[in-house]
Amino acid sequence: MSDASRDNRNDYYLNLIGKEDFNNVRPRLDGIPTKLELTYCTMEALSLVENGYGFVLKSVNLNVGDRQYVEGQIEGNAIRCSGSHFSEGEKGELRILLKSEKVHRVRFAVDAFYHVGISEYKYFDKAGKELGSISSRGGWIDFQLSLAESEQTSIAYVSVFLTVDIVGPLVDSLEMWRWTAYS
Repeated sequence: MSDASRDNRNDYYLNLIGKEDFNNVRPRLDGIPTKLELTYCTMEALSLVENGYGFVLKSVNLNVGDRQYVEGQIEGNAIRCSGSHFSEGEKGELRILLKSEKVHRVRFAVDAFYHVGISEYKYFDKAGKELGSISSRGGWIDFQLSLAESEQTSIAYVSVFLTVDIVGPLVDSLEMWRWTAYS
Protein backbone atom coordinates (compact mmCIF):
# COMPACT_ATOMS: atom_id res chain seq x y z
CA MET A 1 0.00 0.00 0.00
CA SER A 2 1.39 3.40 -0.96
CA ASP A 3 1.67 6.32 1.44
CA ALA A 4 -1.13 8.18 -0.37
CA SER A 5 -3.69 5.46 0.46
CA ARG A 6 -3.32 5.86 4.23
CA ASP A 7 -6.42 6.85 6.16
CA ASN A 8 -4.95 10.12 7.43
CA ARG A 9 -4.89 12.28 4.32
CA ASN A 10 -3.88 15.31 6.39
CA ASP A 11 -0.31 14.05 6.06
CA TYR A 12 -0.17 15.43 2.48
CA TYR A 13 -0.16 18.84 0.87
CA LEU A 14 -0.08 20.22 -2.68
CA ASN A 15 3.47 21.42 -3.40
CA LEU A 16 4.11 24.01 -6.16
CA ILE A 17 6.62 22.36 -8.51
CA GLY A 18 6.71 24.88 -11.37
CA LYS A 19 5.31 28.16 -12.66
CA GLU A 20 5.44 29.83 -16.08
CA ASP A 21 4.65 33.54 -15.96
CA PHE A 22 5.67 34.15 -19.62
CA ASN A 23 7.60 37.34 -18.75
CA ASN A 24 10.71 35.94 -20.44
CA VAL A 25 8.87 35.17 -23.71
CA ARG A 26 9.72 37.72 -26.40
CA PRO A 27 8.34 37.91 -29.93
CA ARG A 28 10.48 36.01 -32.43
CA LEU A 29 12.15 37.78 -35.32
CA ASP A 30 11.58 34.90 -37.76
CA GLY A 31 7.78 34.97 -37.59
CA ILE A 32 4.97 34.23 -35.21
CA PRO A 33 5.09 30.74 -33.67
CA THR A 34 2.45 28.07 -33.44
CA LYS A 35 4.66 26.33 -30.86
CA LEU A 36 6.45 27.75 -27.81
CA GLU A 37 9.10 25.78 -25.90
CA LEU A 38 9.17 27.01 -22.31
CA THR A 39 10.84 25.85 -19.09
CA TYR A 40 7.91 23.88 -17.65
CA CYS A 41 5.69 23.33 -20.67
CA THR A 42 5.31 23.38 -24.44
CA MET A 43 2.39 25.35 -25.86
CA GLU A 44 1.00 24.41 -29.29
CA ALA A 45 -1.62 26.14 -31.43
CA LEU A 46 -3.44 23.42 -33.38
CA SER A 47 -6.11 23.80 -36.06
CA LEU A 48 -8.97 21.31 -35.76
CA VAL A 49 -10.04 21.99 -39.35
CA GLU A 50 -8.41 20.01 -42.17
CA ASN A 51 -6.29 22.41 -44.25
CA GLY A 52 -7.34 25.22 -41.92
CA TYR A 53 -5.36 28.38 -41.31
CA GLY A 54 -5.36 28.00 -37.53
CA PHE A 55 -3.95 30.54 -35.14
CA VAL A 56 -0.68 31.65 -33.60
CA LEU A 57 0.68 32.33 -30.11
CA LYS A 58 1.75 35.90 -29.40
CA SER A 59 3.54 37.31 -26.39
CA VAL A 60 1.80 40.55 -25.38
CA ASN A 61 2.72 43.04 -22.69
CA LEU A 62 -0.19 44.22 -20.57
CA ASN A 63 -0.61 47.46 -18.69
CA VAL A 64 -2.28 47.78 -15.30
CA GLY A 65 -5.41 49.34 -16.86
CA ASP A 66 -5.99 46.60 -19.44
CA ARG A 67 -9.44 44.98 -19.48
CA GLN A 68 -8.02 41.45 -19.25
CA TYR A 69 -7.24 41.73 -15.54
CA VAL A 70 -7.85 38.63 -13.40
CA GLU A 71 -7.64 38.87 -9.62
CA GLY A 72 -3.98 38.51 -8.68
CA GLN A 73 -2.65 37.86 -12.18
CA ILE A 74 -2.53 38.62 -15.91
CA GLU A 75 0.18 41.23 -15.78
CA GLY A 76 3.47 41.77 -17.55
CA ASN A 77 3.67 39.38 -20.51
CA ALA A 78 0.92 36.90 -21.31
CA ILE A 79 0.30 34.55 -24.25
CA ARG A 80 -2.50 35.47 -26.65
CA CYS A 81 -4.11 33.07 -29.12
CA SER A 82 -4.59 35.14 -32.29
CA GLY A 83 -6.09 34.30 -35.66
CA SER A 84 -6.53 36.27 -38.85
CA HIS A 85 -9.40 37.07 -41.17
CA PHE A 86 -8.55 33.79 -42.99
CA SER A 87 -8.96 31.66 -39.85
CA GLU A 88 -11.80 33.48 -38.13
CA GLY A 89 -14.49 31.04 -37.01
CA GLU A 90 -12.33 27.89 -37.31
CA LYS A 91 -12.08 25.42 -34.42
CA GLY A 92 -8.72 25.25 -32.67
CA GLU A 93 -6.93 23.77 -29.69
CA LEU A 94 -4.32 25.35 -27.46
CA ARG A 95 -2.45 22.33 -26.13
CA ILE A 96 -0.27 22.81 -23.05
CA LEU A 97 2.10 19.84 -22.65
CA LEU A 98 3.56 19.71 -19.14
CA LYS A 99 7.24 18.80 -18.85
CA SER A 100 7.11 17.88 -15.15
CA GLU A 101 6.22 14.37 -14.01
CA LYS A 102 3.51 13.60 -11.47
CA VAL A 103 1.50 16.81 -11.84
CA HIS A 104 -1.67 16.57 -9.76
CA ARG A 105 -2.99 20.14 -10.04
CA VAL A 106 -2.83 22.66 -12.88
CA ARG A 107 -3.91 26.26 -12.46
CA PHE A 108 -3.67 29.19 -14.87
CA ALA A 109 -5.34 32.53 -15.51
CA VAL A 110 -7.48 33.29 -18.57
CA ASP A 111 -8.63 36.84 -19.23
CA ALA A 112 -12.23 37.57 -18.37
CA PHE A 113 -13.02 39.49 -21.58
CA TYR A 114 -11.85 37.28 -24.49
CA HIS A 115 -12.63 33.85 -23.02
CA VAL A 116 -16.00 33.72 -24.85
CA GLY A 117 -14.45 31.82 -27.79
CA ILE A 118 -13.38 28.98 -25.47
CA SER A 119 -15.76 26.02 -25.36
CA GLU A 120 -13.99 24.02 -22.63
CA TYR A 121 -10.76 23.01 -20.91
CA LYS A 122 -9.89 19.30 -20.85
CA TYR A 123 -7.19 17.51 -18.85
CA PHE A 124 -5.45 14.33 -20.02
CA ASP A 125 -2.97 11.77 -18.73
CA LYS A 126 0.12 10.61 -20.65
CA ALA A 127 -1.88 7.94 -22.55
CA GLY A 128 -4.43 10.52 -23.73
CA LYS A 129 -7.20 9.44 -21.34
CA GLU A 130 -9.41 12.35 -20.30
CA LEU A 131 -9.18 13.04 -16.57
CA GLY A 132 -11.78 15.80 -16.42
CA SER A 133 -13.02 19.03 -17.95
CA ILE A 134 -14.14 22.54 -17.04
CA SER A 135 -16.72 24.53 -18.98
CA SER A 136 -15.72 27.82 -20.55
CA ARG A 137 -15.08 30.76 -18.28
CA GLY A 138 -12.45 33.36 -17.59
CA GLY A 139 -10.48 33.89 -14.39
CA TRP A 140 -8.48 31.24 -12.59
CA ILE A 141 -8.88 27.84 -14.28
CA ASP A 142 -8.04 25.30 -11.59
CA PHE A 143 -8.17 21.49 -11.89
CA GLN A 144 -6.74 18.95 -9.48
CA LEU A 145 -6.73 15.23 -8.95
CA SER A 146 -7.73 13.88 -5.57
CA LEU A 147 -5.05 12.30 -3.41
CA ALA A 148 -6.47 8.85 -4.24
CA GLU A 149 -6.46 9.57 -8.01
CA SER A 150 -2.86 10.76 -7.80
CA GLU A 151 -1.77 7.22 -6.87
CA GLN A 152 -2.89 5.98 -10.30
CA THR A 153 -2.27 8.84 -12.72
CA SER A 154 -1.11 12.41 -13.27
CA ILE A 155 -1.91 15.30 -15.60
CA ALA A 156 0.25 15.29 -18.73
CA TYR A 157 -1.44 18.00 -20.79
CA VAL A 158 -4.28 20.49 -20.92
CA SER A 159 -6.32 21.23 -24.05
CA VAL A 160 -8.13 24.54 -24.39
CA PHE A 161 -10.74 24.16 -27.17
CA LEU A 162 -11.68 27.43 -28.81
CA THR A 163 -13.16 29.15 -31.84
CA VAL A 164 -10.37 31.07 -33.55
CA ASP A 165 -10.87 34.82 -33.69
CA ILE A 166 -8.66 37.72 -34.73
CA VAL A 167 -8.24 38.61 -31.05
CA GLY A 168 -8.28 35.48 -28.91
CA PRO A 169 -7.94 34.67 -25.23
CA LEU A 170 -4.94 35.47 -23.04
CA VAL A 171 -3.26 32.86 -20.84
CA ASP A 172 -0.98 33.76 -17.94
CA SER A 173 0.64 32.21 -14.86
CA LEU A 174 0.57 28.47 -15.49
CA GLU A 175 1.19 26.66 -12.20
CA MET A 176 1.84 22.94 -11.61
CA TRP A 177 1.40 21.22 -8.23
CA ARG A 178 2.11 17.74 -6.81
CA TRP A 179 0.72 15.89 -3.79
CA THR A 180 3.62 15.57 -1.33
CA ALA A 181 3.88 13.88 2.06
CA TYR A 182 4.93 15.95 5.05
CA SER A 183 8.37 14.85 6.24
